[in-house]
Amino acid sequence: MKRQFVSVGQTQLHVRRAGEGPPVILLHPSPQSGAFSIPMATRLAKNFTAIAVDTPGYGLSDPLPGGYKGPALDDYLSPLVALLDSLGIEKAAFYGNATGAEIAHIFAAAHPERVAVCMLDTAGDVSDEFVDTLTEGYFPDTTPPPRWRSSPHPLGHGAVAEPLCALAVHKKGITLAGRHAVARKNTGQAA
Repeated sequence: MKRQFVSVGQTQLHVRRAGEGPPVILLHPSPQSGAFSIPMATRLAKNFTAIAVDTPGYGLSDPLPGGYKGPALDDYLSPLVALLDSLGIEKAAFYGNATGAEIAHIFAAAHPERVAVCMLDTAGDVSDEFVDTLTEGYFPDTTPPPRWRSSPHPLGHGAVAEPLCALAVHKKGITLAGRHAVARKNTGQAA
C-alpha cells in the first residue's frame, strides 16, 4: 500500500492507495483515519484502485482552512472534489463508514456526475425522502411476479436476483447484500 500527500488548495490530504482498476474512494468514521479502511482497501485492491483518505483534520491530513470551528459535513466536499481533480479521477465509487458514509452521501447528492456508485455502511440518520430522491429510477423493480407472491415457499420461489451483488434500500440507507439477494413482497428488503 502506497502512502502519499495530495495538495488540494492550502490543504494537504494524506491517502493510502493500492491496486489497479476503477477507483474506489474509502471514507473512514471520525475520529479515526484512513488506516481504518486498510482491510477493505487490501481486499478491493485485487480489482480496483482503492484510495483510503484521511479526511481533513484526521490522521495525517491538514485540518480544513480556517482552523477548527466545528466544520459542517458540507465543508468536506470541496476538498474531495479537489482530491479527485488532483488524482485525475473523473468519476469514482465511494464507500463510507459512519461519518464517512454521511460525507459520501452528501457528496453523491451534490456531485452526482463524480460518483459511479455510493455505498453507505452505518449511515446514521438518512431521511426516507433523501433515500427516495437518491435512488429514484436507479434500482430495477424487484417485486416478484404475482404467481410467486402466493408461493408456499418462505422465500417465494423465483424471487432471487442473480447479479453478483444487489443493493437493497432500507429506511436508514443503502446496504450491500451478498451474491443472491431475495426481494420480499414489496418491502425492498434483502434477506
